[in-house]
Amino acid sequence: MYASCSSTKKKNETRLRRIALGTIFLVALNSLCSCGYKTNPRPTAARIPAEIKVVNAQAYPKGITLNWTVPLSNTDGSQLQDLSGFKVYRGSRGADEDCDNCQEKRELYANIDFQSPSNATIKDGAVIFEDKGVSPGKVYSYAVTAYNLRGRESVIGNGLDVFYEAPPPAPTNLKARAEEGHVRLEWTAPSDEKIDRYQVFRGENSDINTLKSLGTAPFREPWFVDKDFEKNKKYYYAVKSVKSNRGTPFESAPSNVSDTVAPSVYWSPPENVNVAMTRQGVRVYWNPVKIENEETLYNVYRSESGRAFEKINQEPVRTPWLLDSKVTRDRVYRYAITAFPKNRPEEESARTASEGLRYTY
Repeated sequence: MYASCSSTKKKNETRLRRIALGTIFLVALNSLCSCGYKTNPRPTAARIPAEIKVVNAQAYPKGITLNWTVPLSNTDGSQLQDLSGFKVYRGSRGADEDCDNCQEKRELYANIDFQSPSNATIKDGAVIFEDKGVSPGKVYSYAVTAYNLRGRESVIGNGLDVFYEAPPPAPTNLKARAEEGHVRLEWTAPSDEKIDRYQVFRGENSDINTLKSLGTAPFREPWFVDKDFEKNKKYYYAVKSVKSNRGTPFESAPSNVSDTVAPSVYWSPPENVNVAMTRQGVRVYWNPVKIENEETLYNVYRSESGRAFEKINQEPVRTPWLLDSKVTRDRVYRYAITAFPKNRPEEESARTASEGLRYTY
């Protein structure tokens, strides 16, 4: 009996010891787990795309084109990896209307999906959006924002105002000519003193939409020289008039498209082009050009009262002179001559021009 009581007592002590150890373990575990919550938790900051600060605009006969750069970062400086799209905000008013708080009057005008844009073009990190719903005589105010996949939108920037008016008239009578070492373009300037320059375009086919910008020419110089080309290759050219209104460039419709083949062989131009007045007209004469083993032919071009040069001979000229009988009294004429080998008019030389002559007969 005494042995049984002793055994029972030992079992109870072992059980109590286990309970005590378990209690101590739970208290310690609870203490460890609660260490991270001794202070208030810090919420994760929402990442928002950075503000689009620069939006450029250009006006055309059919509308206003906006372009901006795709943002690469968020407002916290982290990389923007979840860009979802762009929102274009627009407001409008009359050109003579004052506008207080114009930024607040802009409304959502277009939503552009970044992955599959149906109303814009996104290429090489740039976005191009065309607004065709515009009318001359109005001011359009634009701003653009970016938003991510969670719908978090960037801050609306200052944006820009576009004073939209009728486009300038287009240049006419564009002619492209292959000359010695270059292609020369000439056109008739429109009578609009507000035009400040011309934009020249070039391409490899006649589709005006595929021509790329090549350079500019001042308003007072309705010509352009293209020196960067491949020999024996055919090129197509067009020109637009450009004027600016409060910082926004306005382009005209394109001129006619003119083409030429860049020559691979160049001949020396005629020298000493002279003019003489006669009762029958203006006599133009020059030094003959010698082309080895070839018959040399000539073309004669005339400029009347400062206009662009135009060819006046129907057939190639065989002699180093020509009588121009289609002249008018009291008008000033200049002439330019080119040379080329027989049966190869595409190898026409550069032009040599005469001094101006006022016809008084």
